[in-house]
Amino acid sequence: MANFQTHLNVGILVSAVTTLGLHTAGLVQAGQALPYFTLGVVGSLLPDIDLRTSRPSNALFSALGAVLAFIMTLPLTDRFLPLELALIWGGVFLCVRYGFFEIFSRLTVHRGIWHSWLAIAAVALAVTNIAYWLWRQSPELAWLAGLMVGIGY
Repeated sequence: MANFQTHLNVGILVSAVTTLGLHTAGLVQAGQALPYFTLGVVGSLLPDIDLRTSRPSNALFSALGAVLAFIMTLPLTDRFLPLELALIWGGVFLCVRYGFFEIFSRLTVHRGIWHSWLAIAAVALAVTNIAYWLWRQSPELAWLAGLMVGIGY
């Protein structure tokens, strides 16, 4: 069974080789290499997000909690005092970090769906859509983003 360090090391190696290959082929500019490399490394850590005690799952739900807390509180800055905003931010963060994490942990089993080709395809396609619709990347670059996450996975 691969542990965190193995997932990370193999992800770094595979992502570096793939990113350098994409750059050499002229598909990725030098300034775009680091983000694509990072997507590949993140993809290599995703198979362990269904393990309750794994570093990737804790990091994922902490980051997701922080991002969603900012998304929820930034539009409210002109309607609430700073202390109230901090309480709202903290409430959203705790709800996601511990509440959603608990639900996710109860609904998933380690080496279940997150260790399948279906999960790789779903995550790669989700990243492709995020890159295209939210990050406003061209279709080619969005597909490369999804490809890097899939290869890293």
